Amino acid sequence: MNAMSGAPVAARDLLEETGYEVGELLPIAEGNVGLCRFANTNH
Repeated sequence: MNAMSGAPVAARDLLEETGYEVGELLPIAEGNVGLCRFANTNH
């Protein structure tokens, strides 16, 4: 659980370093979640 609690901070730091806007990454994140769900249900 501790690793998950650090994820938002790591993502924010990554955004600051790369200069990406949150709005640009949201569709990517949603796509990744969709792929994860698809992979999980496809086993």
